[in-house]
Amino acid sequence: MRDTIKLPTLQPEMLPGGILYLELLDFSEDVANRIVEEITQAQDSGTLNGVVLDLRNNGGGYLREAVAICDVFLPADKVVVTTRSRMGADEIYRTRSRALVPDDIPLSILINEYSASASEIVSGALSIHGRAVTVGARTYGKGSVQNVFPLSTQQDERFQESSRSRNRIHDEWEEFEDRNGNGKYDYGSRIKLTIAYYYLPDGSTIHTQRDHDGRIVELGGVEPDRNIEFPEISFVVARELNRILEDNPFRPYADRLFEDNKELAVKLAINDNHDTALYPGWDDFFQSLDTELEEQEVRRWVRRQLRGVVSDARGKVFPGNGFAGDYVEDPQLREAIRAVLESTSLTYDTIPEYADFVAKR
Repeated sequence: MRDTIKLPTLQPEMLPGGILYLELLDFSEDVANRIVEEITQAQDSGTLNGVVLDLRNNGGGYLREAVAICDVFLPADKVVVTTRSRMGADEIYRTRSRALVPDDIPLSILINEYSASASEIVSGALSIHGRAVTVGARTYGKGSVQNVFPLSTQQDERFQESSRSRNRIHDEWEEFEDRNGNGKYDYGSRIKLTIAYYYLPDGSTIHTQRDHDGRIVELGGVEPDRNIEFPEISFVVARELNRILEDNPFRPYADRLFEDNKELAVKLAINDNHDTALYPGWDDFFQSLDTELEEQEVRRWVRRQLRGVVSDARGKVFPGNGFAGDYVEDPQLREAIRAVLESTSLTYDTIPEYADFVAKR
């Protein structure tokens, strides 16, 4: 049945060691309350030793939600962000109430070069106040406040606003005066002006400043407390993968594995301990590929397909995107988990699911 697809804003998953992983896709309405609900539910259902908040690839959203998320983890009257403009007084945003999540629940935040705006406010403020450890790569550097002003040189085309919307903005079903005869509604001339910049509690700017020639004069963004690179695929590996993926033998193998042994398929999708011996008929399958790729590289891609098969079967996707969000393959996530566990009585190496990885690598 055709229907509207609604992507979940917050993707939770409980990881080994009592670590709650929360992937936040954007800062839409009420995400702060959803974070509190997930943490509270995790506390009520068992041991919660810490939280990893994944803001990688999160381009931002509502400023008020960014402040509200900081309100969840910080005590009252802590500065979250300040907007400074050439005209008017600075506007300071502070936490308003006591922290809803106590300090004894450690927090790590994942960031990368595509984390921007509200993501930078949350990660920067919580790191500066010592409430979170940031892990990953330096963020994008988008911290400007912009307003759009109409110009008198060319007006919007007139339209007949319907009773359905009354939003003073032309909607596609509303009739309009097509002045230039191009068959579509045209807005008049506008100019977008930067009127202010965001500044973190330590006075650093989020926005990357450039001169008129586009050269960086002041680097913005948030530098992570722990800089961990996500490994890139080499040209040689990428070329060979492109060749193999033309026929994509990984998916049929994953489908057969799931059909023959669903319990094993789910287990491997969650964690295969990098052990190819756990995969039925692995030697014959690997030989059939006639590839120069290493077995571990093939295993990674088989398992990636397997996670998709398991997701389809259970009607719920694994959080993250590809290898990101998968603690077996994601070095940034593993470091974020390690940072959380350092504030507990547990150690990364003593948790079997992580200790196996340390031993094999």
